[in-house]
Amino acid sequence: MNQKITYLGLDVSKTKLDLAGHSIKHTIFQNNPSGLAKLINLLLSLPGKIQIILEPTGGYERSVVMALQASRIDVSKVNAARIRSFAKGIGKLAKTDRIDAMLLAEFGQHCNPRILAPYDENLEKLRLLCDRRHQLLEAHTRDSNRLETAPTFLHHHLHDSLSFLDKQIVEINTLITKQISQNPIMKHKFDLMMAVKGVGNITATMMLAYMPELGSVDKKQIAALAGLAPFNKDSGAYQGRRVICGGRRQARCALFMASLSTARFNPILSAFYKNLTQQGKPKKLALIAVARKLIIYLNHILVKNPKISIAY
Repeated sequence: MNQKITYLGLDVSKTKLDLAGHSIKHTIFQNNPSGLAKLINLLLSLPGKIQIILEPTGGYERSVVMALQASRIDVSKVNAARIRSFAKGIGKLAKTDRIDAMLLAEFGQHCNPRILAPYDENLEKLRLLCDRRHQLLEAHTRDSNRLETAPTFLHHHLHDSLSFLDKQIVEINTLITKQISQNPIMKHKFDLMMAVKGVGNITATMMLAYMPELGSVDKKQIAALAGLAPFNKDSGAYQGRRVICGGRRQARCALFMASLSTARFNPILSAFYKNLTQQGKPKKLALIAVARKLIIYLNHILVKNPKISIAY
């Protein structure tokens, strides 16, 4: 007989943690090591199986998740948009930290969200390095755009800024390469993906960082996780266009950019792309279809070539 799960909501902010649920009193803890220790002591004293539901809060939840997982407490991290849609669906429009914590608990009870995989330090470092690279590239693009219209007296300052960002990007790319090469599982997966024609360094790195499930789930699941699974929009006699939505934006963007290359240089995917366009499909739709085929194929080769049976 399955053990009953008690779902508790944890609203995380910079300075405090609000814990609430139907079986406990609303309690506030400080978001620091002392407060986390008190939170975990309370959770461990509760009977039965506990599952904590929280939202991502720009990184403030990272230490909380690590502490909870270290104490073998199940944690689910749910996109804030899903929580707000759920709140509207049940008619709860007010918003306070206490209400948000209770709402998270109710969401867990009704939706049984997926439990986060155990914390992996190597994966977390790679993801943070990729996030930093994205920030640097965005800053470089902004200053490059400003340079086009900036007055002459600002050009020297903008050129200095761009030179500094160029150096930072080179450094972060070196750190990313080192992080992958030091981990045998990552390196094995990276090499397998790089062997696919049209897949480059950036795409393979982004798949490692943001799609760690590659090689451990089926093709429908991996396409949905990447946000490349088409969803129906039908009602009665009306049949709407199939659209993609949700998923992991970083992985989806990387796959779409890779589809531009694979649609030209990968023999199989190039033929697939040409067949779709010859049928009258819009080019963008055909590229999205190529991106979906690509993630499914990458998943397939990792399933067929497992170097180590334990996923990181």
